[in-house]
Amino acid sequence: MVTISRFISRLYSELILLSILMLFFLQLVVDFIETIYAIELLSLSLDENVLFVLFLFSPILLILFRDTANKMILMLSGGGVIIMRIFEPFLTLHLKLIVSGLGVGCFLIFLPVYFRFKQDFEEESTSFSLGLGLVLAVAFSVLFRTLGSGSDLSTLGGFQIIGWIFALIGLVMLLGFLLTMKEVIIQSYEQETHQNTPLFHTKTFLTSLGLISIFNMIYFSISSPTVIARWTESNYGLITILIAVLLSGFGILILLKTQLLAQLQPWMIWVWNALFIVVMSYSLIVHQLLYPRSLESFPFYAPDVFIVPYITLLFMLLLSPILLIDFILLSRTLLNIKPSLKTLSMAFTSSSIFFLLMLFAHIFTTTYDYIPIIGPLFRDKFWIVYFIIGAVIAITSFLLIKERIYIKEKTISRNPVFFSCLFIIIVLSTVSGIFITSPRPIIPSIPTSLKIATYNIQQGTSEQGIKNLEGQLALLNEIDADIIGLQESDIARISGGNADAVRFFADRLNLFSYYGPKTVAGTFGIALLSKFPIQNLRTFYMYSQGEQTATIEAEVKIGARIFTIYVTHLGNGGPLIQQQNILENLVDQNVILMGDFNFEPYSEQYNLTISVLNDSWFLSSSAIVVGNDFDVSERIDHIFVSSGYNILTSQFIVSNDSDHPLYWVSMEI
Repeated sequence: MVTISRFISRLYSELILLSILMLFFLQLVVDFIETIYAIELLSLSLDENVLFVLFLFSPILLILFRDTANKMILMLSGGGVIIMRIFEPFLTLHLKLIVSGLGVGCFLIFLPVYFRFKQDFEEESTSFSLGLGLVLAVAFSVLFRTLGSGSDLSTLGGFQIIGWIFALIGLVMLLGFLLTMKEVIIQSYEQETHQNTPLFHTKTFLTSLGLISIFNMIYFSISSPTVIARWTESNYGLITILIAVLLSGFGILILLKTQLLAQLQPWMIWVWNALFIVVMSYSLIVHQLLYPRSLESFPFYAPDVFIVPYITLLFMLLLSPILLIDFILLSRTLLNIKPSLKTLSMAFTSSSIFFLLMLFAHIFTTTYDYIPIIGPLFRDKFWIVYFIIGAVIAITSFLLIKERIYIKEKTISRNPVFFSCLFIIIVLSTVSGIFITSPRPIIPSIPTSLKIATYNIQQGTSEQGIKNLEGQLALLNEIDADIIGLQESDIARISGGNADAVRFFADRLNLFSYYGPKTVAGTFGIALLSKFPIQNLRTFYMYSQGEQTATIEAEVKIGARIFTIYVTHLGNGGPLIQQQNILENLVDQNVILMGDFNFEPYSEQYNLTISVLNDSWFLSSSAIVVGNDFDVSERIDHIFVSSGYNILTSQFIVSNDSDHPLYWVSMEI
C-alpha cells in the first residue's frame, strides 16, 4: 500500500487535476442548463424542474462544516465532479438533469474548499496553477468542439471513451493530491495561520464574484468558438484557430516566460479590461437588429454590416487573454485574504446568484415571449448580457488589483517543457481538426429530379427532449436530399449546449450551408443545406408582436435553372401577417417555399398561400406517411412550389428523432 501511495504521489500533477476538473465543470454546466431548457421546451412553460438550478447554490452547504474538514470535502466534491461526468452522458433526460446538476454543485463546492485548502501555502504558484488549469481546460474544450463540429466530441458515441480516460487520470491526480498534501495539512491546521474573517466579507465576495464571472464569460462563448462565429456569421475557422493559438500561446508564455507578466502595471490591466468590454459590446451591438415599429416596414431585411465590426471582433479575440490574467490575479488575491471556510461559503453562494441571473438573462433574450412580465425586457438585448458580465470582471479587477505583479524565479517548477509541448499538440490538433471536419461538397451532375426536405429538429433534441443530433443526422443521411430546410436549429448558445446543428450536419453530409439569422437576432434558427452552391443569400424578418421570426431567401443554381429557395418558421398559430410578409417577397417563378408554418391545411393562411403557390403534398401521385400514426390534415410542415412542377413523391417520415416529422418531396426539373 505504501509503494502504491508513493507511486501515485510521484505521478501527481496539481495542474492536470485542476484542468480536468475545470473541463468537466464546463461540460457538466453545458449539459445541465441545456437539459433544463429541453425539459421546459417540451411543455413551453416553466415548471418545478427549474428548481434544479438550486444546485448552483451548493457552496452554502460548506457553512455546516468546521474549518478543518477540508480534506474530506475535497475528496468527495472533486471525486463527485469526475464520477458525475462519467455517467451523465448515458442517462435519460431527468436523470441527466439530476446527475449533471450534482456534478456542477460538486465543482462549486470543490473550488472554495481548494482556496481554503491552499491559502496557507505558496499563493503565487497556486494562483498560476489555477490559471494554467483553466487555460488547459478551455483549450481541450475548443479542441473537442472543433473535432465534433460544434458538439463536444468526448460526449458523442464511442468517443465517450475520451471522457473515461480523462476521468481515470483525474481520479489518480486527485488521490495523489490528497496523499501528497496530507502531512502539510495537519501541520497547517496546528499552526492555525488563517484569519478569522467575518461571515460576510466584502473583499472575499468581490473576488469570488470576479472568478465566477470569468467562468460565466468562458462558458457562454470562448469554450465553444462556433458560438462566437454564429453571433456575426464570421469565419468559423479563423475564429477557432485564433482562440486556440491565443490559449496555447498564453499557456506557454506562463510556463516558460512567467516574468513577462511582471511587466504589467495595474493600470495596464484596467485599460485592457475596459478595451475588451468596449470592443466586445460593439461587436454584438452592431449585429443586434433594431426592428421597425411600424407594420408597413415589414418584411424587414437586416442592413449590411461592413468590415469595421469584423475588425472589432478580431480585436475582441486578441484581447480575450485578459480574462486569464484576471483569473490568476484574482485567485492570488483570494489566497492572500485567507478567508475562513464559512466566509468562502457565503461568498461563492452569493456569486452563484449572479451566475444564475446571467443564465436566465441569456436564455430570456430568445424566450422572452414565454416569460411573463420580465421576459419582454430582454427582447433585442443579447449584447447587454455580455456587457454586464464583462463590466463585473473589469470592476472587480479595478477594485482588487492594486499592485504590480510580483513573480518569484520558480513560480511553476514542474514539467514546463511537457506542458508546453501539450499546448502545442492541442493547437496543432485543433487546426488539423478544422480541415478534417470541414465539408467538401461534391457537386453532382445535373439531375432529372430534385429531392427537397424540410425538418424541424426541435433544438437538436428527440421527441423526449434528449440531445439527438446523431439520430437526426442518420435520418437526413438516409433521405439524401439535394436541398434541406431546417427549423429550430438555433442551438449555438447555452440553451442548446453551445453546439451547432447546422455545422454538424453540413460537415458530416458534405453540404453547402447557410445558417440564416445571426444568433444575436433572437429568432428561431432556420438554415439551408444544399448539395449545390447557394448564392445571393439573405434573411428577412416578418412582423411580430411576440417571438421574432425570419425567412431565408437564397438561390440554388442547377444547370441553367435557378431556384429561389425560402425557408421559414412562423410564430405560434402561424400569424397571417407573417405569411403575408413572406408572400409579398416571393419572386415570380421557380419558387420553393418550405418550413414550419404553424398553420394547418385550409386555414386562412394556407388558403392565401395556395392562391400563389401549390401544395406539394396534393401534387404528388405517391403521397405517403412512414412511421407512427400521423394525421396529414393537421400537418404544419409544408413545401409549397411554383406552378408547372411534377411532384413524383411526397413523404412524411414520423419518428421520435424530433417532435416534428421530416417531410420530403421529389420533383422533376
